[in-house]
Amino acid sequence: MARNGVKTGGGSRKGKPNKAGLQIKEILDRVVDFEVVAGKLYELAQGVEVQKMDSQGGTRVYTEKPDPAAARILIEYRFGKAVQPVGNADDKPFEINVTGLSDEQLEKMARSTKQ
Repeated sequence: MARNGVKTGGGSRKGKPNKAGLQIKEILDRVVDFEVVAGKLYELAQGVEVQKMDSQGGTRVYTEKPDPAAARILIEYRFGKAVQPVGNADDKPFEINVTGLSDEQLEKMARSTKQ
């Protein structure tokens, strides 16, 4: 869209802040102690000791195996989420028709793929 005769180079509509998401984050920041949560995730990732009562009233103690989901959450939190490959159902490469794009647009696409 042009503004005062100047091409803006893309969509010029401003995005709206996600108010619901912001409210949830504010509530979580007030209520949750994230150091405790991170500690509990670490315990789950290592495997935890469980104590349960059996049917005869005795106590049974055992160690649960490490929780891979907790480990993944910790790794993603620390190092960021891994790049997710995108593919289609038949695993064939995507075909993109670029015949309608200008040289400037094609150069911009080429520069963005090199990053």
